[in-house]
Amino acid sequence: MDENKQMIEKTDGRPRDAEYPPLPNANNLSTLAELQNWVKTTGQPMASAAATDAGAGEKIYAGLIETFNRRLQDAVKAMHAAPEVASGEGKRMRQSMGNNADTNMCAADLADTADAANVAAVRRDLANLNEKEIEAVNSFVDKYYVDRRGTDCRKWDDLAATYGTTDLLPLWIADMDFAFEPSFADRLSDRVRHGALGYPVVSASYYDTVGKWLEEHYGYKPWPEWFLFSPGVVSGLSWIIQALTEPQDSIAVFTPVYPPIRKVAAMDGRKKVEFELECDAAGRFTFDPIKLEKEWREAAPKAIIICSPHNPIGRIWQEDELRVILQLAVKYDCLVIADEIHQDIVMPGHKQKSILAIDDGRYADRICVAHSISKTFNMAGLAHSNIIIPNSRLRDKVSEVREKCCHGGLNVLSLLGTEYAYEVGQPWLDKLLLTVRYNYLQLRKLANTLRNIRLAPLEGTYLSFMDLGAYLPLISAAKNVEMHDAMADLVENKCHLAVNYGDSFGEDYGTWIRINLATSPANIAEACERLKQVLSIDGAPKKRQN
Repeated sequence: MDENKQMIEKTDGRPRDAEYPPLPNANNLSTLAELQNWVKTTGQPMASAAATDAGAGEKIYAGLIETFNRRLQDAVKAMHAAPEVASGEGKRMRQSMGNNADTNMCAADLADTADAANVAAVRRDLANLNEKEIEAVNSFVDKYYVDRRGTDCRKWDDLAATYGTTDLLPLWIADMDFAFEPSFADRLSDRVRHGALGYPVVSASYYDTVGKWLEEHYGYKPWPEWFLFSPGVVSGLSWIIQALTEPQDSIAVFTPVYPPIRKVAAMDGRKKVEFELECDAAGRFTFDPIKLEKEWREAAPKAIIICSPHNPIGRIWQEDELRVILQLAVKYDCLVIADEIHQDIVMPGHKQKSILAIDDGRYADRICVAHSISKTFNMAGLAHSNIIIPNSRLRDKVSEVREKCCHGGLNVLSLLGTEYAYEVGQPWLDKLLLTVRYNYLQLRKLANTLRNIRLAPLEGTYLSFMDLGAYLPLISAAKNVEMHDAMADLVENKCHLAVNYGDSFGEDYGTWIRINLATSPANIAEACERLKQVLSIDGAPKKRQN
């Protein structure tokens, strides 16, 4: 077996016929803490192996499900009975989610879930809710939630132009309803009061602050010379494509994916190649390395654009998955372009690693990365992104295109704001992530209640991808109603929600919607109630075809 083939068949570093350990201690689980510890030390490694090893998955899946079903309900009942959980905001939160939310979500979902890794992830998220975190969510929302209506906010004030009505709850464009730390406005105000906002230079402290954040969180520290700057990540991606590929070159993307990435991949005569991700019954998206190599070899892309974390599916690509992509890129001489704009929006229990940090930067010479604080701290209006390109030859070519586009000087407030946000933003971000996770769990409860909703597990981003295909009227096809029109009728006219529709992320995702979770829990609760009322009376759902 040659080295490249071996790489594809050993994504976790072990041969596919490796023996995996049994579950010797699982039957002795008696408390929630023991269950959590077992998931962390035994269940998660085995589940991770199962995700990349079909044979091992078959061996351990039955044991996982049997053990979880038997012990989960006892552990959850004990959690509900604990006095510290049943008091104050914890009690109110559990009432809002339903007294048996955890038991119902877990026991039923585990029996239906074909992906053992997702079982562990969902169980972990639910178990980690505690009184302290609930209080943090409440205090965060009380302090930072803002009414953005009437502030020229596209998300709220552009409903009529985009959807034809203002009678919708806006859960669409990736923009938060939370203000950042007040000291941030004070810092920018001080600079404005100085009175001179001329052409700036990038300070040494900017490079040091951004580099320290990237090193501590994502495993690499870029040298100052690696940086280029763009008004946004998408414009940076377009410069890279223009500079480093030619018209008629094939540019690959994983679908479903953020619509502008699909557009950039097809710009100026490039041929967009879509590697479609596989979605299981639980809504988790993955790719098969063997199939990916076959498609890659046939398409021969000059570059591949990846989204990490991946919008809209909520995946954080694991190191072994990123390594597969990189080794295929080496084998077939392909540039790797990574949109890491959502890198900081990582759910508890998951970890983001930059593609630049894989194997200690071994592949850095063929990688370009783009990121920004625009999603992390809700700063899209500052129009500033970092483009990181370690290879000087590639960087010089991108810089030439940037100059041809007549991109002028940098914005002094954008530079100052980026640096200051990284200096003071971690506590704010921690509470934001708890709020996003709580909002996601409200959707998880809805999916469990209605059963025919398929909801992608949320590992990263504040965007949730939901499949409503089972609830479309059976008569829609007979009446030749376009899928998009049927979805708009269901979501806008009946549920009165503004969302992003799945067909913009990929042609085969017309029954999916993307929901923005970066808003108040009350807004998400309202959205869930509207969906529940409409879907509960909208006729018998079709049986979902997986």
